[in-house]
Amino acid sequence: MIAAIARWLRARRRGSGSEPLLEVRVDSLRFVSEQDGAPERDLKARWLPILAAHPEVKRAYLAVAEYEAQPGNNVVLCIRSDDAPNVHFIEQLREPFAAVFNRDAHLDVAFVSDAKEKEVTRVCRPFWQAN
Repeated sequence: MIAAIARWLRARRRGSGSEPLLEVRVDSLRFVSEQDGAPERDLKARWLPILAAHPEVKRAYLAVAEYEAQPGNNVVLCIRSDDAPNVHFIEQLREPFAAVFNRDAHLDVAFVSDAKEKEVTRVCRPFWQAN
């Protein structure tokens, strides 16, 4: 397995509106480019205090990637962390994402290994780096 992807499914219009996380394990993850624009910079700024509150997070990238679980290009928040994925942490990241983008949008979160981090740095620079 190359990476575990946490995906927020499309938001439901009924009930609490909170969507469960879906973990998808992928064997192939190829980074295409950095995802950057005005809304993405706003989102990254909103994520900074959350990332700063988690000392286990070393770096974060917002990249475009391809993988077999989802054809085409996908926006992926790549996290390099000393710890395993934490559902509470991912839920904290979800709130700013939903505030900036349409609730029908989804975001994939990948906790990347050293090797995958080297690959993502070929096309993307970190927007968060621990001191």
